[in-house]
Amino acid sequence: MSPDLENDSEIVVLPDMGSDHRPTLITIRQNGIFPRQQRSRWNFKKANWEGFRAISEREFRNSSWKDDIDGLEETFSSTILKSSNLHIPKGSHQKYKPLWNEEIEAAVSSRRQARIELEACPTIASKKNYNKATAVVKRVIVTAKKNDFLPPTPDITNILYSTTDQLKNTSKFYHMAMGRRANAHKLLD
Repeated sequence: MSPDLENDSEIVVLPDMGSDHRPTLITIRQNGIFPRQQRSRWNFKKANWEGFRAISEREFRNSSWKDDIDGLEETFSSTILKSSNLHIPKGSHQKYKPLWNEEIEAAVSSRRQARIELEACPTIASKKNYNKATAVVKRVIVTAKKNDFLPPTPDITNILYSTTDQLKNTSKFYHMAMGRRANAHKLLD
């Protein structure tokens, strides 16, 4: 048991039930229900990618991190966060349903209605209507999944590579970005 629950709990070993093990009853007393805090998340679907790209390119061009790998990391991280905060909105919906749209809502609603009719009057015709409505729901959801891919994000490696004289080739950036700091100063030579 975790230490934070120790004062609000009671442990009782119950009598033998005829096996080698004795059951344990653990009772945890809670004074109330604690609301769960929702974290805000990046909403990439509503991002302004052109603005993100423009600020990122400008910041990378204006940066000076000549032979300092720590400076490169700081510049890279701060530039991405600055661009993201300006051009990618944050937010979260309570009980968010991904892919849910008006078309899916209408299909599910008609399927519910077909099911009610089937349960009220179980005939072959009502069963066919219900099966058709179910097929429509499946088809609409598959279509929504196909159309739900995120737009392509700007290729940061190309932005850095094209705007930076310090990086002689992409593999140097790859090694720095992957955290190989021990020999990173040699890569910039």
